[in-house]
Amino acid sequence: MKTLPHKIKTALVKYHALMLLMRFYEKVIGLMVEKALMEKLTKDAFKSAVHKSRSIEAGERKPDGYAREMFETCVYSNFVSFLADYSIQQSILAYGYYIYVKNSKKEKRFNALKKKEDELNLDYKLSDFIEDDLFIDPTADDIIGDDTLEPKLVKSIMPGDSRDNDDSASVSSFNPEKTGGIIFSLVYKSSHLMIARAIGLFMAGVGGAFGSTIRPGWGTVVGVQLGDACASVVLDD
Repeated sequence: MKTLPHKIKTALVKYHALMLLMRFYEKVIGLMVEKALMEKLTKDAFKSAVHKSRSIEAGERKPDGYAREMFETCVYSNFVSFLADYSIQQSILAYGYYIYVKNSKKEKRFNALKKKEDELNLDYKLSDFIEDDLFIDPTADDIIGDDTLEPKLVKSIMPGDSRDNDDSASVSSFNPEKTGGIIFSLVYKSSHLMIARAIGLFMAGVGGAFGSTIRPGWGTVVGVQLGDACASVVLDD
């Protein structure tokens, strides 16, 4: 119940985005296709089912082919809405992958910098035997130390050593194998989404035709929704 207001808000935003995108697609398609095809894409399946049913009852139309005609009507009339819904879901999917890659690179950069900081802190902490070797005898003329330790100490305090270069390279670069995996996953899910919406449109036509034979009008609307819902249950991840 706590998340219900957020879900309602999200549903309203997606609904209005869907309506706006449908009107945009209708405007664009109307400039590209013929008027007869545009009438099929914008036909009201509810009124069409009622009109065809009354024509059959009046003897003006044969009942043969009614289900096939309603299948075509439901597919054409729902094509724009399914296209708009696919576009919105595809945009959400692409944005989700963008956020994932962005957060992954930030996390990788943070972990690399944290690791380098920990290594530098360890390098500056001298062990007991190194401190003993670096002990300065006040009575001696020269500093007594182990020459073999000098390169290590110099390397540990130099800011531009090879280890720093390796870490900076790992931070700035992006793993090509991981990038390929993410791109492949995005392409796979996008293809899956396209196929799922195409099958959903087909099942909406089947459900609309079946519902029209039972009760023209409301049966058409319920059949379209049930057909799409069945396809979504089977195909959606």
